[in-house]
Amino acid sequence: MSTDTPSAADQLLLDHAHRHGFAVTAKMLEVWRRRGLLPGNIPGGGLGRGRGSTSSPAPEAFDPPVTPAAASARRTWP
Repeated sequence: MSTDTPSAADQLLLDHAHRHGFAVTAKMLEVWRRRGLLPGNIPGGGLGRGRGSTSSPAPEAFDPPVTPAAASARRTWP
């Protein structure tokens, strides 16, 4: 995804990483996916009537956002 606003699925991953104390951005998720460090989102069904479609993060994606973030040592402290 190459927009400034993360998808709803990516926002779930960003929130998950933030809860674990990591400063992760949508751009970082994009780079990690290109490098094969993070699985892509799972496409969902269409919303119907021209309202687009949905996607959700792969279940295994909830640990990797923390792992690449730990490797890059971009940790935030409250």
